Amino acid sequence: MLSFVDTRILLLLAVTSYLASCQSSGPRGDKGPRG
Repeated sequence: MLSFVDTRILLLLAVTSYLASCQSSGPRGDKGPRG
């Protein structure tokens, strides 16, 4: 089983990738250094 810390890390990575995809393909279309 995954430990509590591992679960938090996986959740953080999932949220980060989700936000990154939204920013890269969002309606604003920002191509800045922040993604």
